[in-house]
Amino acid sequence: MGALLAFPSVFRDYTDNFTEWKQQTFSSLPALMKVVITKHEKSWNAKLAENLTMPLIVMEKPDQVHPGVWIGSYSSVVNDDLMNNRIDVVLNMAIECDYTLKQPKTQLVKIGIEDGRLTNCGVFRKAAEVIYNARENGQSVLAHCAAGVSRSATAVLSYLMIYEGMGWSDGLTYVQKSRPCVNPHPLLVRSVIRDLGSDFIP
Repeated sequence: MGALLAFPSVFRDYTDNFTEWKQQTFSSLPALMKVVITKHEKSWNAKLAENLTMPLIVMEKPDQVHPGVWIGSYSSVVNDDLMNNRIDVVLNMAIECDYTLKQPKTQLVKIGIEDGRLTNCGVFRKAAEVIYNARENGQSVLAHCAAGVSRSATAVLSYLMIYEGMGWSDGLTYVQKSRPCVNPHPLLVRSVIRDLGSDFIP
């Protein structure tokens, strides 16, 4: 793995080269991956409705979901107490969130994507590598999107699968224990399966 600093400080979504999920159709997937997709798509709407009943402050507050790994909303990055004391690397997964950090020692990496659609190839593998390199360097990392529900959570789940050997289903349950609002969009799940290939663990 390359050093964290090998990543540009801003890595933008390359939507001009966007391709639909044609590399691996649903019918050609292994049975266990089909089960993951089908189960998640069935539960997604119910979780979405549950999230709508949560107080906004629940989503705005960042949560540590794994040692040294946090998931939060856009508002998390303006929390000076959190940023000054705990976070070394910020991974911005939201294409619509542009800002600079007040903290000069905190590194910002942007892999901005849209929610609710298939992503470009390789996005979640790159996001997982950012998190991995931060942890290998003993750094804490905050992954965020707009609400800290879908895109940033999917990035963390990709890291847990590739580098921690955790399955998608177990990883989702694990992350939701610390951040109950986590609910990756079904098209992001399909994007992860495409990106990770054999590294995707059902």
